[in-house]
Amino acid sequence: MFFILSGMEAQSVQSPDLPDVFVIGDHVEDYEKLYLRNINLLEVCKDDMKMAFENWMHMVERMDDLSQELGVDLKGIKLWINVFWDPEGNIKHLAYFPKPNSKNIEYNLMTAFFKNFVKSYQLPLKASQDFSHYGSAAFPTLSDRLASKNQKN
Repeated sequence: MFFILSGMEAQSVQSPDLPDVFVIGDHVEDYEKLYLRNINLLEVCKDDMKMAFENWMHMVERMDDLSQELGVDLKGIKLWINVFWDPEGNIKHLAYFPKPNSKNIEYNLMTAFFKNFVKSYQLPLKASQDFSHYGSAAFPTLSDRLASKNQKN
């Protein structure tokens, strides 16, 4: 009986039943299991904070780019985001939650936007196993704000 339970428990940790995109606070048990089985982005970047930050910002800037392509207004939205990648840099799961000072968003529209993003984005980083990062994003991104400021000058 012990071996059967251990095997079943390990299997559920290996493949949590989570949607590709969800709101943090939904699917709590599976989310926690997923979180525990990943190494973090900083570890994949060999503890190089600059490299980890650049990879994170690359992804957030691509979100901003996609929002402009699709005509989705992200300006004023501030989020906590937890992204889970496979070793090739493909997003397996993206969990998000708006910060208290964020512009109001409709979760179904934000989830739909992120579903499009997850399908089209690949992080330009490889790892030996699944990895994740929990961070924040604010739109427009800093690079978008700097570009806008430079155009005015």
